Amino acid sequence: MSTEDSLDWLCSRFAQYDIVEEIEEEDNDSKEVDLSFCLIGKVLSSRVIPHGDIVHPIQHPWGLRGSLSCKPLDNNLALFVFTSRVDKKRVQQSSPWMVEHNHLLVLIDASDDLKISKLDFSCCSFWVQIHDLPLGLRTAGFAEKVGNNLGRFLSVDRDAEGSVIGRFLRIKVELDVTKPLRPIIKAKYKGNPFLAEVKYERLPEYCFFCGIIGHSVPGYEERIMKDVPETGPWKCGISLRPHATSNPFPQRLLKPRTCRRTPSVKAHLPEDSTNPTKNAKHCLQIEEMDSNDQSSAVSKKLKINSNALSNTIDASAPKKSPLLVFLSETKCRSSAFDLLKYRLGMDCLVVDAIGNSGGLALLWRKDIPVTLCSLSRNHIDIDVTLFDVRMCITCVYGEPDTSLRPVAWSRVKSLRDDCRIPWLCIGDFNEVLSQDKFKGLRPRPARQINDFRSFLDHHLLHAQFDRTPAQLSSMQRKRRFWFKALWVKSEDCAKDIFSVTKIADLDLQQALGRIRHKVSTGMSSRLTDRMKKHYSGKLIEILKFYTDWHFVPSAVPRQEKITLKNRHNEKLVGVLHDSGSVDIVVLCHGFRSSKDYKMMVNIAAALENKGISAFRFDFAGNGESEGTFQYGNYWREVEDVRSVVEYFIGANRRIAAILGHSKGGNIVLLYASKYHDISTVVNVSGRYKLDRGIAERLGNSFLEKIKKEGYIDIKSGGDSYRVTEESLTDRLNTNMHEACLQIDKECRVLTVHGSADEIIPAEDAMEFAKNIPNHTLHIIEGADHGYNSHQAELISIVLPFIEEGLQQSKIH
Repeated sequence: MSTEDSLDWLCSRFAQYDIVEEIEEEDNDSKEVDLSFCLIGKVLSSRVIPHGDIVHPIQHPWGLRGSLSCKPLDNNLALFVFTSRVDKKRVQQSSPWMVEHNHLLVLIDASDDLKISKLDFSCCSFWVQIHDLPLGLRTAGFAEKVGNNLGRFLSVDRDAEGSVIGRFLRIKVELDVTKPLRPIIKAKYKGNPFLAEVKYERLPEYCFFCGIIGHSVPGYEERIMKDVPETGPWKCGISLRPHATSNPFPQRLLKPRTCRRTPSVKAHLPEDSTNPTKNAKHCLQIEEMDSNDQSSAVSKKLKINSNALSNTIDASAPKKSPLLVFLSETKCRSSAFDLLKYRLGMDCLVVDAIGNSGGLALLWRKDIPVTLCSLSRNHIDIDVTLFDVRMCITCVYGEPDTSLRPVAWSRVKSLRDDCRIPWLCIGDFNEVLSQDKFKGLRPRPARQINDFRSFLDHHLLHAQFDRTPAQLSSMQRKRRFWFKALWVKSEDCAKDIFSVTKIADLDLQQALGRIRHKVSTGMSSRLTDRMKKHYSGKLIEILKFYTDWHFVPSAVPRQEKITLKNRHNEKLVGVLHDSGSVDIVVLCHGFRSSKDYKMMVNIAAALENKGISAFRFDFAGNGESEGTFQYGNYWREVEDVRSVVEYFIGANRRIAAILGHSKGGNIVLLYASKYHDISTVVNVSGRYKLDRGIAERLGNSFLEKIKKEGYIDIKSGGDSYRVTEESLTDRLNTNMHEACLQIDKECRVLTVHGSADEIIPAEDAMEFAKNIPNHTLHIIEGADHGYNSHQAELISIVLPFIEEGLQQSKIH
């Protein structure tokens, strides 16, 4: 049949289908809904979102004054029917909106003459920030040009004086969501080209591969990295599965098939590998090793350690069934893993230990495609596919030599510069981010911590880790007793030492001799020499230095998660540190915080160490507790504390004290003013004048904005929330002055505040001291709002106050 015959046949077929009825425009009175009050929304996601997950999460953020009904039209498509055009306009202008799991909801006006399949959901408006612009280009005219370059310019944000100059240029742009997001713009100013960074506010889920909104990684099959990466010391491109069909590298870069059948793999590292260059002779090599080769360098001691390591992993790995296992400080050579990998049914890559230190090992299941990208004595970088997601995983062991750590961090950062897929960085970094996380005698240098922080700020986000990492000991012999310098921070240890050295004028040598006899062989000669070298005065001066510190346990042994309901039938989730005592101290977190805040955990652990039970919990709308977060909500959170108190009283427990930090400090004081059943209250950095500090969070013109819109959306760092007019009014109407005057005289109140508090000034603590009858004030010099470097000093003040209250209650 020719082409013309085919067309004639099709035309004859379509002619049989006559128009049954021509429908004219229908009267508005006969329509089901008035479409001028409607919006059609589509969720941009590769999976089907249940209709309930579209409707329920957005009703509260919209803050409608009228009612809303929602009708499903198709998968991820719904019709929103408003009762007020004002609500509809405000919702449409306040886009973007996100539903469950951060999926973008695109809203368009409903039209009665378009088919559902013809609706265009390709555009959505976003607030875009343009950073690092020359001052001469921070104008409304340039903002319009940039907006039209990114999409369609809508408006530019101005301050109260009408100026657009600020930390960045903020533009509202209608973007085409079918196109990749642009991270930078390129422009010229006075003949000089420059790059400006583009940041998007309230950004929904988008694809890490192509930058298009709505893609999810498991459903994205396009191969982005088709080009062969450059070879070099840190990007070798050597595949451990040379003949895999998913391997993007050509065969000339891969080892032959015999590499897979090799019993073990040895990594040869050049002596100058710590200083990477582009010279090809410094590239890492992988060669075969004979499984029967027994190196003479492996001593008998090392073989014993290797067997212990093998037995420990062999016993634990089948129970956990891991996909990948990374080991650092193995202190073993590759021959130690020959038998282990076969017993586990896993492939492995080993970086040999140097002598009796260092050593890395990476094991993975045989059905997982793994490509080695680079490795050194301190890292292994691989390209792996897990759960249909291709990603880079860099296993890191922090350089033991602190002088070489900046070079090591730079080396790992250089891996990210060439990586265009998701990157996961794991391991033991041998470093801390703040001094309070390091429990030792000497503080770490600030430069050392700053180098590590700059490394983490290089495209890395902290992933929450809720399990204890496995620490495997390869030592067979009995561990020797070793006196740790950290022990003398404990008050009990200090008392034992004072009981021996009652005379302060003892000679240093005689005093150390008595201490050595008291703790038997515990205090090593090494520590003694260090003390004699560092302190030339009397022993009492050393003891004073030690006892100024207070030990804060890093582990919390007995913890029980408890769920109870408040008076609004919302579940409150908390953690009970049960020491076995009847007395309990209730801990209340601050604004936009949770029970897992570092200060709450440390205080609870310290209380438990003293034999006092502690309960830290999440207020409704925070952390794991149910409910919706509210900006004010002071008296409602007081009722949450009341529900906790009644719960434990019903369990035959006694509330020894209530303690709160920041906003939690206000809550415990308000509780004491209303319910007079607590004898000890601790207020840590609470705010006396609640009308202060609002402009810092909401902006100077917050009253005009909230009266106009009914709400203000706040985004601070990675945190975002909505402040409604009702919640703001609740805060402004809460009078702390009157509440302080209502607290009983028998109620002991302690206020602790930091002199360097940048959020709430120390003057607020002075006001509490003036108006609370039975009050104790303590100002910690140099402490900030979170007491980041003064946790131990804070605990040393709080614990005796609570213990004194317990003793008084037992007397009465």
